[in-house]
Amino acid sequence: MNKKALALIVGGLVILVAIFYFIFIYDFSGQKNQTPTDTTSTQQNGPATPVVTKSAPVTRTAEKRTEADQSRDNATQLAIFFAERYGTSSSQADFSNLTDSQVFMTDSLASATSKFIATERNKATDGSYKSIVTKAAVVDFTSYNETAGTAEGVVKTKRLKTETDGKTSSYDQNLAISLKKVGTEWKVDSVTWK
Repeated sequence: MNKKALALIVGGLVILVAIFYFIFIYDFSGQKNQTPTDTTSTQQNGPATPVVTKSAPVTRTAEKRTEADQSRDNATQLAIFFAERYGTSSSQADFSNLTDSQVFMTDSLASATSKFIATERNKATDGSYKSIVTKAAVVDFTSYNETAGTAEGVVKTKRLKTETDGKTSSYDQNLAISLKKVGTEWKVDSVTWK
């Protein structure tokens, strides 16, 4: 694995951790669970006697997220991350976008992807450089069933293609994606560029 691919993987993981932190851990209300103290003087002469007053505990008014909501968020995050990683490639990366993405795939999709990679590696190439960078914008689930552990939808992406001569072109492309819950984790079960 080359350094650039490793840097992309590490960067992606850092972004996922940051997203996880801000969604599930960070307290946006800015309220701290501290009891305020009020020190006032009850005597005019001599040392002040502090008077501590306690207020009622602060309760968070934010609605707690259910496990189903968190699971749907996880499915959405996986779809976005997967679409960007799966859709970003170059002719010099030796299918690293696909091999690195296999950890997020079901066994059947990972097996089909391995066969595809083996077939494509045997084909002759013209040696010219080409790359595509994919950024996911939004996920629109057309069906989502937490009980069955299935989700289907479309990831809307913006793609930037670069040719050997440096010519670039930008275009929108949708990725149809099917997710399946394996144990407690969402995995990608099928993908098709539209």
